[in-house]
Amino acid sequence: MRHSTGVIPVLLAFGALSALATPIDYTINFSLTQDGPVPASGSFSYDSSTSTFANFDVLWDGYTFDLTSAANSLAFTSPTDPCYSGSTTGAQEVFQLMTVCSSDNNPTYDSAPPFFESNVYPYGSPNYTVFIFGTTATANPGPNQIDIYVPAEGTSGCPPDTCYTYSAQAVGNFASNPVPEPGSCAVTLIGLCLVMRKRIAAGFRH
Repeated sequence: MRHSTGVIPVLLAFGALSALATPIDYTINFSLTQDGPVPASGSFSYDSSTSTFANFDVLWDGYTFDLTSAANSLAFTSPTDPCYSGSTTGAQEVFQLMTVCSSDNNPTYDSAPPFFESNVYPYGSPNYTVFIFGTTATANPGPNQIDIYVPAEGTSGCPPDTCYTYSAQAVGNFASNPVPEPGSCAVTLIGLCLVMRKRIAAGFRH
């Protein structure tokens, strides 16, 4: 019986690890470097087994931007920046951009850390709006320039690449953090409690 109780925490730990294999939800934290307001919220879900995003949304200045399709359909750029090593698809590049590479500022490849930018242009009705996550590569265009654009909202009175007058803008940096899953947290907590119980019991026996 003593052997079986020792195995239980291990099994529970494996259960917690298996839970991590499912799609994981992330929250995006924003910090402003220019203008404003800061985005009210940002989040996405990423399945590492299929390298796909879901529910990739950002709320800024009353506008909701859905970047899911843009993240999943990005063409692979074959980046030379070591931060993106191991990526073989555009979606994997985007995931690294949003997570481990969100503060990457290797001067060999980048002139600044990755950024977000949101704009409202006073053209059309409703106003033409754009949201971007991207890198600031030293060579643009180049393999390390990774940009994802939300499909523009509103009706444009001019092509987006030639609209330089905006009525609202926000520029800044970002970082994404995984949201702990309640199930995995509970399993891990149960395992820790069992370990502590066993140690306390062993202490009383001595």
